Amino acid sequence: MTGIREELKKKYYYEDNITVECEDGYTLQGSSQSQCQSDANWVPPLATCVSDSTHGLIAGIVFGIIVILLTLVCCWMIRKYKKRNATDENCKEVSIRLNSQEDSHIHPPVLLTSQENSSSTSPAGNSLTQEASK
Repeated sequence: MTGIREELKKKYYYEDNITVECEDGYTLQGSSQSQCQSDANWVPPLATCVSDSTHGLIAGIVFGIIVILLTLVCCWMIRKYKKRNATDENCKEVSIRLNSQEDSHIHPPVLLTSQENSSSTSPAGNSLTQEASK
């Protein structure tokens, strides 16, 4: 079934005109009127009748492809966001203290005094301090 409302004749002659109409459920693609030329071609080219169900099928396929692409883009963006905000389990937290220039010129006696102060609270520290002083 072609969807053309009336059957076309088997032969057409130069300057014959034809009007193409489609049956219900079909859509005309092209000009409804054409004329036969001396070289056996039609001007404009003969129209065709296309089933309306193919338009729905094409629209469904296009819609499906768009949904799939949007889903893939969303998944990619979510993975990228999670990767950026995730912390690596192998990394350890490190705190870095920057000293001013005044702090960087600590004299050894001051340092020793600081060690003595901290070691006076623990008995094991006292012996280390005493050994270091000798």
